[in-house]
Order: sequence, then C-alpha cells, then structure tokens
Amino acid sequence: MPSGHYVYKVEAQYPDGASTAAFSNDITRLIDTDAGISAIVSPKKMIEKQPVVEVKAYIKNYGEKPIHDVPVKLTVNGASVASATVTEMLAKDDSTLVTFGNVSLDDNVINHITLTTTLGGDGASSNDSMTVTISNLPNIALHAFSLGCLR
Repeated sequence: MPSGHYVYKVEAQYPDGASTAAFSNDITRLIDTDAGISAIVSPKKMIEKQPVVEVKAYIKNYGEKPIHDVPVKLTVNGASVASATVTEMLAKDDSTLVTFGNVSLDDNVINHITLTTTLGGDGASSNDSMTVTISNLPNIALHAFSLGCLR
C-alpha cells in the first residue's frame, strides 16, 4: 500500500438486513523503507577552535518496515572521512547512536561535517543527510574605539 492518509470503514451486516458502520480516525501510512539522520549530537559549536572533534549522530527508521545494515557516510568539507554500518534491527520510529570517533578539522576555515545514510530502497531522500558547521576561524575580539576630531 502506498504512503498517504487513509480512513478505514468497518461495517457489520446483520441477518435482518440492518447494518452498522464505523470509521477510523485518519491514519497516516509512511514509506516502507526510510532511514535518515535525526540529530547530530556531537560536535557542538564553540567559540574556541576545535582541531579534533568526536562525531556522533542518531540514525532513525522513519519508515513502516524494520531496517538493518544501514550505511552511514561521514564527510568533512566534501571529502569522505569515514563510514559505518548500523547492523542492528531498527523498528518503525527506533533510533540508534552512531559514533565515528575523533575526526581532524581544518584550521582557519569553516568546516562542514555531513552525515549521510545510503540505504538501498530508501523512499525519501529528504532526511538522508544532515550537516553541522564548525568554525575554526580565529576569535577576533572587537574593541570600541573613538575618532578624535581633527582641526
């Protein structure tokens, strides 16, 4: 059955010809197979530079059917850094934490850390990827100054 919103009707037929019908509430059916990134837990944005960060994220089953063996790819500034596979079985709405360990970030740039799931048969790509931005630029303190009047 395709994804969408459904209302089910249950009807009872009695021998005397009378019938009674009841309708369900609106029921939403999701896509069968849909893995995605629900949150990046680490790293967090900080004022100080972060030359090395630990990358952690939650992988969630947004679909109707259980999933397993979900490939997860980690890139930093577009370059592939690591990959992992979620081997445990995830039922509908279940999540699991994936830890990639320590990852080196570039200095004096804004780093883009992206996690992507690439599960075969995934019916929705909108939740497959999530990015966190970590600035490793110098923290420049701004001081107030005044201009004197020139005569």
